[in-house]
Amino acid sequence: SKRQSKKVIALIKAFLEAVTQYLQLRNRTFYYDIQEKSKSKQQQYANEIEQLRKSGTSGDADRADLVRNQLIEERRYAEHLSTVYVSTSSGLSSKK
Repeated sequence: SKRQSKKVIALIKAFLEAVTQYLQLRNRTFYYDIQEKSKSKQQQYANEIEQLRKSGTSGDADRADLVRNQLIEERRYAEHLSTVYVSTSSGLSSKK
């Protein structure tokens, strides 16, 4: 009957909305985890650079330069992820 098909459609719609909400939450959690790992890496690089600079040897200074480059790359990576996440999440929220 028409009444039952409306109920089925409403049930399917509710199910799809729940799945959408779940996937959005999973996406946020994934992004947060990646950002936290990146922040941790950046802190490790900064600490390593500081230690290498304190030692004062030319070999350590060269190594500090390499680590600084890794730090710069990690910051770019984090910025890129942030940009991608913002554009993706704003695209999802505008579809509502």
